[in-house]
Amino acid sequence: FYNFAGSYTFTNVPKAMNITGAFNATYNAIGKYDMLTFGPTVAVTKQLLDKKLRTNASISYNTTLPNDVTPGQQVICGRINGAYVYRKKHTINLGFVGMNRSAPGKTALYDYTATVTYNYNF
Repeated sequence: FYNFAGSYTFTNVPKAMNITGAFNATYNAIGKYDMLTFGPTVAVTKQLLDKKLRTNASISYNTTLPNDVTPGQQVICGRINGAYVYRKKHTINLGFVGMNRSAPGKTALYDYTATVTYNYNF
């Protein structure tokens, strides 16, 4: 397979914010089933509360073109994350991912995942 990924990040230091635009493409050449998957991503990262809270939101869209170059599966993925640091040793993370997968002639699938984690640094 062949993979291409490119991105650009704009950083605004006074506002503690990053904005990223990215593009990814993958070409799989596996015998008789060649496939191209590609799409963009946009992400925003912002630090709040004296940089104790780091937030991130992103959205991605990918489409797949199988051998016959007809539209294949399409995937839209949205992510929201937050990490709060307490007294430099404790970190609480909360994340949410929503994904929509669809293909011509098939029922769309929706997946949602929420994650909560706690870290302690020695």
